[in-house]
Amino acid sequence: MRMPSLSFLFLLAAFPLLAASAIYRSNDFGMQLEPIPAWRRDELQWVLEVTARANGETRHLYQNGKEVRLWETSRASDGQTEERELADGVPVARRLYAPNGDLVEEDQYSQGKLSQKSLYTYASSRVARVRVLAADGALEYNKDYFYTSRGSLREVRQTGGKEETRTSAFVAGRSGPSEEWNKNGDDLFLSRFDDRGRTVEKEHYAGKDLVSREDFLYRKDSVDLLSAVEKRPGEAKVITRSYDSSGKLQAETVSVAGKVVEETGYVRDDKGRVLRELLRGGSGLEERRYTLDQAGKITREDYFRRGSLEKVVFYGEDNTRTEELYQSGSLFMKVYYKGETRTREEVYADGAVVKERSFP
Repeated sequence: MRMPSLSFLFLLAAFPLLAASAIYRSNDFGMQLEPIPAWRRDELQWVLEVTARANGETRHLYQNGKEVRLWETSRASDGQTEERELADGVPVARRLYAPNGDLVEEDQYSQGKLSQKSLYTYASSRVARVRVLAADGALEYNKDYFYTSRGSLREVRQTGGKEETRTSAFVAGRSGPSEEWNKNGDDLFLSRFDDRGRTVEKEHYAGKDLVSREDFLYRKDSVDLLSAVEKRPGEAKVITRSYDSSGKLQAETVSVAGKVVEETGYVRDDKGRVLRELLRGGSGLEERRYTLDQAGKITREDYFRRGSLEKVVFYGEDNTRTEELYQSGSLFMKVYYKGETRTREEVYADGAVVKERSFP
């Protein structure tokens, strides 16, 4: 039997994965979170499949078995890399990277057509300016980046085009930013961070007037929120929020001039998805119950006021929905929608249709 040549064996060793695929647990951003065997892909909501090619790679993102995103990466002879992003086969973005990996151009598409182009300029291996152009090449705005002598980001200033000047400024700490300002016209938004990078306070000013201040408290040694208190001095309003063990909103209480005017509670499933929302306020007790499909999408919503059913909403495909309206627990009308357009009405009496109306 003839033995394979040494050159053939070298090629097998050097390029074993050119046509092979790797599979990962992922999320809606398409991140490679954890390698998984092929047999597990049907267990997970988000799965990323990466296939290497001689001059790049292809990345397929699946949600419940259906492909929702595709990235195609290819390397040119000059060392630049081009990435094309598609959703349902339609282009949504194109990115061009320099040989050192710096992003130099990013094109955004709307309904398959170019809508915006961003061009990146670097200085000392850092982004110095981003020029954002409209589809026709007209300047929309510039973003200029300013750094401290130590190299940490100090300020981002957006100017030009039809947009008002917007400024973001940062104060750096040992572990990252300790404060951040964002100014847009007369509005100033300020955030403060602890030494673990967690947001501990937010403030919003209109001119010199404080609009709101919110303080955050976290569980010990965790990034999960425990509670938050938001104060709005101009409205004499205080909003207190509490969070469950996974950091998801569990309850919210609104007080005005020291008096509780509204309380909201949330009931979630084991995946953290809201199944019930209970609101106690000026209209008495209101409750919303949600029915979800396997992907977590709401398919039905039941609305009760003071314990009595008032409305049921069924969510269909292609942005359609049907609303059932009730009086004293009995159905009296169905309204059909396509998007926000009403297409048909049915009036009921004793469970039977007594009047219909269609809309063009």
